[in-house]
Amino acid sequence: MSISSTTTRNDCIMVAMKRSEAMIRSYAQTHDLEFEDLYQDIAELMLHVWERMPADIESNLARALVTAVCSIRCNKTGRSHVL
Repeated sequence: MSISSTTTRNDCIMVAMKRSEAMIRSYAQTHDLEFEDLYQDIAELMLHVWERMPADIESNLARALVTAVCSIRCNKTGRSHVL
């Protein structure tokens, strides 16, 4: 990946994370999760799936990522992860 592609990727992820912050915070509080940990997990997951993301997914991306991360975490703890 070129430097410009990396910069674009990072900028897009940061914008998506900023737009999703309130939703992530609310989900973390509702499900008794640490906001900072959840936020970091979602950002890391976005970096891993960046190449597979279609351009029009931004509107549903944060919700899908929160669901994926919480599903993984909740399966480990046995808690429900329903949105």
